[in-house]
Amino acid sequence: MTPTFILGRSAAGTLSLSVDERGLRYDITAPDTQTIRDLVLAPMMRGDINQSSFAFRVSP
Repeated sequence: MTPTFILGRSAAGTLSLSVDERGLRYDITAPDTQTIRDLVLAPMMRGDINQSSFAFRVSP
């Protein structure tokens, strides 16, 4: 099972999107909770998590 956490949302102001020389860039302000520190941030610092995915909706 792959854990799924919503770490940021543009409507909430916790996700920003921009375009850089490599393509679409996103930056988030992670929630300051023990769960996120233990299950997301600590594994990222150790190198256990080294990729991510994102989704967005486009209006028709």
